Amino acid sequence: MSTRPLCGRQRGSAPTDVLVGALVVLILFAAASPFYRAAERQADLQQCHQRRLLMAKANGRFREASPAGAFTTNVQDLKEIVHVSARCPRGAPYAMRVTGPGERDHRGIRIPEGVLVVGCSVETHEPVYLNPR
Repeated sequence: MSTRPLCGRQRGSAPTDVLVGALVVLILFAAASPFYRAAERQADLQQCHQRRLLMAKANGRFREASPAGAFTTNVQDLKEIVHVSARCPRGAPYAMRVTGPGERDHRGIRIPEGVLVVGCSVETHEPVYLNPR
């Protein structure tokens, strides 16, 4: 009997193992990628909503401190009260406005006059409303 190791048969398997390993990693990455992107979008949406809510509350404090007793529609005016970015995590700018008579929200529901609306220009991000009453 020969005690010599069988090295000749295993020489071609190392590159194949590396190729199969890389292929498995690529398949796992491709399968996990949509879930990662969905989680990232959800996190951005929640962060955007929290920022707009913070801006609405800061605008309420601005209104209380204002001699005119009115909301501001300028994000920069709120910098003294709270430091918040003027842009959504997706890069879209925020906009603030006060509703007029007979306005309706994005679902068609009537909004009372004088309500502060803090919106984002990303279409899927619903606005935040602050009713002063």
